Amino acid sequence: MKWSTESSFTSNSDGVKISYASLVSDAAKTKPTISFFTGYKETYQKYLPLMNKLHTEEGFNIFTMDHRNQGLSGDTPGTTYEKGFEDSSGKRICYVEDFETAYVEDMKQFLETIVKPSCQDGNPSICVLTHSMGGLLAARLAQLTGKSLFDRMALSAPMISHKNILDIGGLFDLELPIGLASSFGALMVKMKQGPIKADGRDTDASKPTTELLTHSSEKLEAWHKLRKEYPQIVLGGASFQWAKAALEIEDNIMEDIEKIEVPTLVFMAENDAFVYNSAIVDFVGKLGKEKAMLIGPIANAYHELLQEKNDITSPILKTIGAFAALGSQEDEDFFPDSLLSEINSIPLSQTKFDENIYWPKGFHSCWKPPSIPTPLVLKNNPGTRYFVSTFLKGVALAAILRSTAVWKNTEK
Repeated sequence: MKWSTESSFTSNSDGVKISYASLVSDAAKTKPTISFFTGYKETYQKYLPLMNKLHTEEGFNIFTMDHRNQGLSGDTPGTTYEKGFEDSSGKRICYVEDFETAYVEDMKQFLETIVKPSCQDGNPSICVLTHSMGGLLAARLAQLTGKSLFDRMALSAPMISHKNILDIGGLFDLELPIGLASSFGALMVKMKQGPIKADGRDTDASKPTTELLTHSSEKLEAWHKLRKEYPQIVLGGASFQWAKAALEIEDNIMEDIEKIEVPTLVFMAENDAFVYNSAIVDFVGKLGKEKAMLIGPIANAYHELLQEKNDITSPILKTIGAFAALGSQEDEDFFPDSLLSEINSIPLSQTKFDENIYWPKGFHSCWKPPSIPTPLVLKNNPGTRYFVSTFLKGVALAAILRSTAVWKNTEK
């Protein structure tokens, strides 16, 4: 099935073309609308089967868009490109000066001028559904606009705090502590290197991605096929300015957490290679039980919860449908029993939040790294990563003790 509408609008802030699509039918006029926002490095085309399912089986009208610098949307002025890949297309280096004046403003304009006007004739409410970076942007928009643009939001593996991973010569990855990544990014921007590529993996559309996205080989193969068919959707990486701006908005969201007024449902994967689960737990905890509910860690799930195996994704979709169908109710009970019955069908991990787990099985740690860069050698071998990290800490400690001893001897 094709989208019933595929079009674009022009960003009011800087004239960038933003592509969007919708699935709308007269039969769904009395149902709430779902507005879906993808994650970083994605396109709404990737989610057509999922959106089609919510439209045809659950009866929702669907609106979605591609963020600037990715998918079918245009690029922020100042974006740089890299050449030389087998598909011969120029690769975009994701670049924004500031998340709020770019991504968040695009989302706001989309909801105000495209989505909300369609809901005036019978549609009672709007539920924002997001994945990863889309959740970060929706959370900030909710803080800035209150309940004026949408009534509730469901966040899949939201990018409340993203992992700063460097690819070292293709040999291994290095996970940078937040403070180090922030300082380094700020330094590069100050040195006028903001638009330059900070890091990037899987930028060649002709090769299958090796990132741990999903356990579903079928959905992963569909993504590979889409990358080959539309090589322009494959990014060349993120810029230093993008990385700096991402860390800044993540801080702002936690500082203004009380400004979120809409009911919020949050899904968290057990083995997430891209965002920190500890930050998600902190986000939901500070929102409080009266505003938010955390579902997770979801057992045996990677980052892309909406693209996982059917035994994971299907109950999540049912829960999202039940949540969106609650509409714009003003009741005190934002999470009624009808919703809880759907939630109970989602397979949960036995991992406890109070366990100090740095190296669960999977790609990267789910909890924020220690104070030094951590090499992630043999990405799927937690034991090796733990050994290397411990060894480096030992070397650092020995160096400190040795320098102290030398200093004391010199003093005598």
